[in-house]
Amino acid sequence: MLSTAAIFCLIGSYLWGWLDQKVGTKKASMIYVLSYIVTIILLLLEGNVILTFITAIAVGSGLAGIKNFITSMTGTVYGRYDFAAIYEVHW
Repeated sequence: MLSTAAIFCLIGSYLWGWLDQKVGTKKASMIYVLSYIVTIILLLLEGNVILTFITAIAVGSGLAGIKNFITSMTGTVYGRYDFAAIYEVHW
């Protein structure tokens, strides 16, 4: 199941990045949230092998989406020049 999720993580990364570029970061993030809510509901259902593979695919693409949207949303909100300052450690 983890191998299936990893393969669809690769594919999902490109799909979420494409959607981010086409509709904008905020709209794409909301689509991501809705799709991951559906994924969590599917994970709560007790099902068969087919449902298990569907949830593995959904989790894999969801993991890819969150990696894209963390950096994309940070860049959208703080801009190009303040991007590095967001992740600094202040003592």
